Amino acid sequence: MKAKTIAFPITKAQQNPNLRIQKNWCDRDRFSWHAELENLAQTNNTFVRAAISNTREHHPERYTTIAERSAYYAAIDALAATGVLPGKIRFFGAASQVTNLRNVGCIERQIGKILHSRAAIALLHNINKVLFEANMKMAGRLLAASAIIDPKNSVTIESISAIHFDLNMIEFEQSILDKYLQETLDKLPPEEGKRAIKDLNRDLNFAGAIGTILQFIVDTQPMQWAKEALAADKLNFLDRKHREAIGKAIVLSLHQTPFQEYKAHIMQGIIPPERLPEFYRTKRV
Repeated sequence: MKAKTIAFPITKAQQNPNLRIQKNWCDRDRFSWHAELENLAQTNNTFVRAAISNTREHHPERYTTIAERSAYYAAIDALAATGVLPGKIRFFGAASQVTNLRNVGCIERQIGKILHSRAAIALLHNINKVLFEANMKMAGRLLAASAIIDPKNSVTIESISAIHFDLNMIEFEQSILDKYLQETLDKLPPEEGKRAIKDLNRDLNFAGAIGTILQFIVDTQPMQWAKEALAADKLNFLDRKHREAIGKAIVLSLHQTPFQEYKAHIMQGIIPPERLPEFYRTKRV
C-alpha cells in the first residue's frame, strides 16, 4: 500500500514564539491529537504535523524525553493507519507501548527511579535515544519511498508486506542495540554494568518483590510468549534472540496474530498472514 502525499503548510501555531525551545509543536497538542484519529491527514495539531516534518528532515534531537519519543511513535503509528505512511505498519505502535509510562518511560517518574539503579536508568535513557534516532530515520525512508521497504536492505526499495516489515524492523533495531550494548558495557565499571543488567533482567522476569509489583503495572504477555516460544525459564536482556522474541510478541499482538503463528515464526521463521482489517485504528490504542 502506497502512502499518501500530504503537504502540510506552516500553521500559525507553529510560528508561535511560545512553542517549546527548539521544538516545533505546542506541548498541549502532544496530549490532544488522539481526538482527531479519523482525520489526521488534515489535522492542524502541531504535534502531529511536527512529527511529519521532523521525520522528513530527520530531527530526532527535537524529542528530548522518553515520553516525547513515545508520543512521537504513537503519532507515526496512527499516521500509518490513515495512509500518510504505508498502511498496517505496527512497529511504531509497538515502540510506543515499550516506551510509555508503564514500561521504559517509568524511569522518568518517581516510581521508576525507586525501582531501578542509577546505572540502569542511565543505560535505558541512552538506549532510548540511540534507537529513536535509528527508528526515525527508517520512518523517513518510508515517507520518501511511499512504499513498505525492507529495513534490513538499504540498497533496494523492493516492497514487502507490513507484517514482514515489522518483524524485520525488530531484528534491525535489535542489531543496533546489540552493537551499542557491546560498546557501552565494556566502558562501564564492571559492577555498574552488572547492576544495570541485573535490574533489566529482573524487569523482564518479574523477579522478587519488585517484580511482583511490576506484574500489576505492565503487560506480561510478551514475556510469557517469548519464554514459551524459546522454551526458556528466564529471559536475558543481553541475549539478542530473547529481546527479538519479546519485540515480535508485542508487534504481532498488534497485528492480531495468535500465539501458535507467533511461535511458528520464532521457531521456523514463518511470516504470519496479515489479519488486520483495513480500518484497524479508529480509537486510541
